[in-house]
Amino acid sequence: RSTSPMPTKQGSSSSVKKTSTPNDNRPSSTNNLSKSPHGNNRDWKKYKQQQDHDYNTHQFLDASATVNAGLFGARRLPEIKTLWRHMVQGELNSLNESKRDRQTNTDAAVADGKHHEHDVVGHRAIIRRAGESGGGKISSRHLRRRTNSHKRRRRHRFPRGKDESGGVDTVVGEGVGSGVGVTSEKEKSDDASGNSEISAKNSSSGGRKKQKSCRRARRKPALMKISRSSWWEPQMKHAQSYQNPASIQAKDSQAPHNWIPTHMWHAKRFQVSPPLFSWSIPLIHSNRGSRASLRLSSSESSPKCTIQDGTWEVNGCAIKLETTTFDTGQEPMQALLSILQRLCGTDAPFLNDESVLAGRRSGEGLVHEINAYPLQPIGPATFMFGFSRNGDVSEHAHVSILVHPAIHQRVVFLLTSIMPNDVDSNLAVTLSTAPLALLRIRGRASMSTLLEVLEQGENIGLFDDDANHGSVIELGTPPSLAVIPSDSTKSIPNAIISPSSILVKYHQPNQSYQHLPHNVACSGWDIICHPSIGSLLFQSFANIGGACAIGLVEDARALLEAYPPLPVFPRDYPDTEEGKAYWEGGKNDALLEKKEGEDVQQSNTTWKDWAVIRTCLEGSWGRINTPLKRTIRHWKQDGGLAKKKAKTQVNYTSLDESPAHKLITKGEILGRDATLICWKSLISTDAESTIVVRGSFGIPFLQLLHGCGKLGHSPSGYNSSENSRRRRPRRTVRPPSASVHASPLSKKDSEAHSGFCQQLRESLSLPALLRCELFCEGKGALNVGDLILALSSQNDDDDISKDSDLEDGSGAADEKSHALPLGVVVAGGFSPSRGKSHGVCFVGADKLIDTLDGTDHGMGITLPQSNGRKMMTLKVMVVRDSSSTGCRRYALLSILL
Repeated sequence: RSTSPMPTKQGSSSSVKKTSTPNDNRPSSTNNLSKSPHGNNRDWKKYKQQQDHDYNTHQFLDASATVNAGLFGARRLPEIKTLWRHMVQGELNSLNESKRDRQTNTDAAVADGKHHEHDVVGHRAIIRRAGESGGGKISSRHLRRRTNSHKRRRRHRFPRGKDESGGVDTVVGEGVGSGVGVTSEKEKSDDASGNSEISAKNSSSGGRKKQKSCRRARRKPALMKISRSSWWEPQMKHAQSYQNPASIQAKDSQAPHNWIPTHMWHAKRFQVSPPLFSWSIPLIHSNRGSRASLRLSSSESSPKCTIQDGTWEVNGCAIKLETTTFDTGQEPMQALLSILQRLCGTDAPFLNDESVLAGRRSGEGLVHEINAYPLQPIGPATFMFGFSRNGDVSEHAHVSILVHPAIHQRVVFLLTSIMPNDVDSNLAVTLSTAPLALLRIRGRASMSTLLEVLEQGENIGLFDDDANHGSVIELGTPPSLAVIPSDSTKSIPNAIISPSSILVKYHQPNQSYQHLPHNVACSGWDIICHPSIGSLLFQSFANIGGACAIGLVEDARALLEAYPPLPVFPRDYPDTEEGKAYWEGGKNDALLEKKEGEDVQQSNTTWKDWAVIRTCLEGSWGRINTPLKRTIRHWKQDGGLAKKKAKTQVNYTSLDESPAHKLITKGEILGRDATLICWKSLISTDAESTIVVRGSFGIPFLQLLHGCGKLGHSPSGYNSSENSRRRRPRRTVRPPSASVHASPLSKKDSEAHSGFCQQLRESLSLPALLRCELFCEGKGALNVGDLILALSSQNDDDDISKDSDLEDGSGAADEKSHALPLGVVVAGGFSPSRGKSHGVCFVGADKLIDTLDGTDHGMGITLPQSNGRKMMTLKVMVVRDSSSTGCRRYALLSILL
C-alpha cells in the first residue's frame, strides 16, 4: 500500500498536505519505513505503526485526495481529533528523542538538560492546551457531563485569569497575584441570605487571604438546612426591646428565610413558593390537582387519608404566656385570663369553657386590638392552656397561642403592651416563643392510619365514642422514631412539647354534621411535636401509613367542600388588615405613596405575598403550574426579592363612578388578572371600616331569613312496601333534593315580619357584613368577583322559574339592584358531594334586611341526609358584571354563622 500525506495541524486548507516535523533528528525518514524492513524488531514495530497510520488516513479521503472543509468537519470530527492527537504525540516523542541524543557528557548534559527540559515542558504545556479541551479533560466536550466538583469554573467561559468584566480573577496558589477574585452579584445575594458565616479566612502560608468557597459549596443542603432552621430555638420576648411592627421597615436583606422540617421532601414533589412571610410554603403537588386529593380522602371503596405539614401556618412556634405564683391565695390562671379578655373579649366562648381552661381541649377565638372587641379584629388564633401545682408551694399556669405568621408580630406586640400595666407585681409573667411542628391528618382513614403509625391505640381509642372537637392527649414518641439527636432528647425549656412526646388534637369543626360526606376531607387529627422529629414523623405517615401529602391549595379546597364551608384566613376575614391587603391589593398603597412621609414598604411586601396565595386559592381544581409559575416570576421581579423599594405593580381598569364599579375593580397584579374588592361599598354608612357578623351575633339575621315564608315538611317516614304499590303519578315527580317555593305569609305574619325587619335595621349600629353560602340552580358556575343582585318582588312564579341561561330571565332582577349590589362572591367551585356549583359570598347586612322585608322569593332546600327536612334560603341572581349583557344565573343564598 502506498503512503498518504498527513494533514496539517491547522486543517484550514481545502486539501490535505504533507507535513514535516520541525526538528528533523529522527533516525530514519518516514518514506523509508514504507518498505518491508529486514532489520531489527524496532524497525518492524515502526513499520506497523506507519501502516496503521496510512490506513486511517485513507478513511476520510476521497479518490482525489481532497475534501470540502465544511463537510470534512461535520462528518469526520472523530477522525480529526484522532489524527490531531496522533500528530501531537509524535511531536512530543521527537522532542524526547532529541533530548537523549544531546546528552554527550555529564557537565554539558546537566546544563543542556535543564535548558531542554524547560523547552520540553513548555512545548508540552502549549500542545496540551491546544490539543485537549478547555476544561482539562481528554474526553469529548459533547460527552462531558456536569460533575459535582466544588471548584469554580475558572476557564469555562472566560480566558485564563480574566472574569466577565475583564478584571483579574486570581486564586491563591494558582498563578498571578494574591487578591481575592471578583464576586458576582448572585454570590453576594447568597451570602446575604444566611450563608455569610462561610467567609474568607487567612491561609497558613504567607498570611494571604484564602478565596471563599464557590456558590455550590455554600449551598449544600446540610448547610442551608442549618441556616434555615434558626426558628427551632425558643426565644424570650421583652416588652422594653420589642417595637411596633408598623414602625419597622421591612428590609429583604434582614428578613429571615425559614424552612419547614419537611422542606427537602416537599422540594422534590411540590411547587414550593419563595419566602412568603419568611417561609417557603408547599403550595400544590407538581403532578396532580386539588380534585384528586379531595376524591382520595373521601373515597369509600379505598379509604385513604391526607397529610399536610402546616408548621408555617403557626409560624413554627407558639406564643407562650406563663405565670407562676408562690402565694396560694392568688390564682395564676386569672392573671392570664385578664390579659386574654382584653384581646378576645369577655364573651369569648373558650374563656368560659372549663375543659379548655383545664387543658383537656383547645379553644379557638378571634384576636382583636386592645379593648376593641368586637371591632378591629386581627385574625384567628388557637389557645392551649396548661396548669400544674407543686403541692402548697407554687402554682404554674401557661397558655400557648398559635397564630398565622402574618399577624405573629402584631400579637406579640399587643401582649407585651398589656403585661407591664395589667399584671400584679407579685406575679412573674413571662412571654416567649416555643418551637413546634404541626402535622395535619385528614380523611376517612385518618384514625386507622394514626393507630398504625403511632402505635398508641389504647390512648387514641378513647376518642371513638365521646370525642369533642379540640380534645388533646399527650403520647410518647413511637418506637419507630426513637433515633433522635442526642442534644434534642433532653427536655428543652420554654417548649410547648418535649422531643420525647407528641400532642394529638382531635379536629372536627363541623361536629353537628360530621355524618355527612362533605366533612370527611377536613376532619381528622392534628399532631404537634418538636421540629427535630417532624420530618421523620411525616415520612412515617407517607411511607408506612400510605398517606397522601397535600399542600396549601388542597387544604383550601377541602375547607370549601365542608358543610357548612369553613373559613380561610384572610380570604374570609375582610374586616382585618390582612383581609384588606388580600382583597384590595396595592390599591391603598398607591394612594399612600402620594402622601409625603408615608412608608408603605411593609404593606407592599404583605399584599404581594398575599397575591401569590390568592393565585393558588382562585386557580382551577386541576394543576395550576403555569399561572403559579408566572405569578412567582413576577413576584421575584417586581419587588419580592428586590433590595430597592419597588413600585406598586397594579394596573387598574378605568371604570365609572357607579356603586357597582366602586365595589369591583379589575386589575392586574403580578402578571395576573385579579378582582379588587372595596368592602366599604357594601354598607350604607360612611364608616371607614367594616365588621363581619360571627357567632351568636348572626342569630337575628338567621331568624329573619327563616321568617320570610313557610315550608311544608315532608313526612318523617313511610312504609317502603306501601310506597312500592302506589300508582304511577300522572305528573312528573320533583326529586327530593330539588328546591321548592316557600308558601307566602299571611297578612298578619307579613306585618309582624316587616316590624321585625324595621327593629333589626334600627338596632344595627355597626357597618356589618354577613358571610353566606350560595347554591347554583341548574347550570352555571360561581367565580370570584361575581355580583349578587336581589330579585324584584313583582315577578310571578313563571318569571322566577325560567332557566338561568335564557335571556328572558334577565328581567327578574330589580332595577335598583344594578346600582346597589347585594354582595359579591369570594370563592366558588363545583362540589362533588352536593352535585352542583356552590360558593361563599359576603353581603351587606342592611341591604339584606331591606331585601327580606316583604320578599316572596323564599326557597326551601332539603338538608343532606335529614329525612326530608328543609332549610329556608333566599333566591338571588348572580351576574358576571353589572352590565345588562353579562352572564346571569340564579342561586340560593343561606347565612353562615
